[in-house]
Amino acid sequence: MGLRAAACHSPRKRSISTRTKERRAKERAALRRYRCARCGQLALVCCRCERNQIYCNRGCAQRSRQESQRRAGARHQRTALGRRNHADRQASYRRRQTQKVTHHTPLAADLPATPVRSGPTFLFGLPDKEDSDVCSRALPILSLTLVRAVAAQATGSGASSSEPPPPSSSLAKGPRSHRCHFCQQTSSRYLRRDFLVELSRRHRGRRERGAP
Repeated sequence: MGLRAAACHSPRKRSISTRTKERRAKERAALRRYRCARCGQLALVCCRCERNQIYCNRGCAQRSRQESQRRAGARHQRTALGRRNHADRQASYRRRQTQKVTHHTPLAADLPATPVRSGPTFLFGLPDKEDSDVCSRALPILSLTLVRAVAAQATGSGASSSEPPPPSSSLAKGPRSHRCHFCQQTSSRYLRRDFLVELSRRHRGRRERGAP
């Protein structure tokens, strides 16, 4: 009895190794990669911006919210209470519009005098006389200096396009670093698929079980 009650036989909590702490820190610092539930584009979000998002940062969440509100409003208006509320709202709108009546048209004497011209020139905006040099006006003559400059630019672009592209610097540096699509500040080389809440719950379960 005395040996079991001694301090050397007391239960001790298993300490977490430094390698396990580093692995958990990397998992939390990694960006979560997921596919947008609306447009299907791949999105990346860091642990600071993560709010269990399922939409990307291109406004899909706002559009989905608007569509959901329209569907909810349509379902509400199909009920008896919704039809009654819609009728009350229209009645209040008509009461507000009582002062906004349509005015009578002004008399002919009050109208400003405008010169009236006859013929298709005034109606369609055509010139009085037909121009015989339509082709020359539509195709202006370029100067010789401008033609030479355009030819030199085309020759330079063709020569530059024939050259092989320079080697990519990202391949030489190793694994590419990804950036958060929401804040555009947090970057990481690691990606994960689990939500941050699931990751925290998993770490808490392992810590309670005493697993590394």
